[in-house]
Amino acid sequence: MNTQDFVIERLTLGYTIRHYKGNDMIVKLPSHFDGNVIEIIGDYAFCGKKPINQVIIPSGIKCIDFYAFAQCSNLESITIPNTVSEINSHAFHECYSLKQVIFKGTKAQWNKIYSYDDYVKTMFEGIVVFEPESDLSKFLNDALKDGDLNSKDI
Repeated sequence: MNTQDFVIERLTLGYTIRHYKGNDMIVKLPSHFDGNVIEIIGDYAFCGKKPINQVIIPSGIKCIDFYAFAQCSNLESITIPNTVSEINSHAFHECYSLKQVIFKGTKAQWNKIYSYDDYVKTMFEGIVVFEPESDLSKFLNDALKDGDLNSKDI
């Protein structure tokens, strides 16, 4: 993943995506920056990015902050890893086209995600699809990301 389209900063709580400068329809967020895990999608990081249709968030992200994807009016699908433990209020404010949330975990894990006033449960009611990763799948994906394997090895 090319990180040139992202403004990434080290903040007190860890590496954070602060802003997205690109105009892609499908955005796959980076999982690492300078060898460190990115843990947070910051406030307003993707706000108003109308071309975005699909977002894939990698494993390792723990928090989707306030208004992170607000006003992404063409956003239809988002993939959220089971490492996310907090989705703050209005993270998807005015994302009227959102039709599918793919959660890479179980319903029990989903229900443990913190959001003020159950924002997530209300916002995503009826559009969440649960696709838990098997241990082997997670191992292979992590090995590919870390460079221990390449796709020809599989």
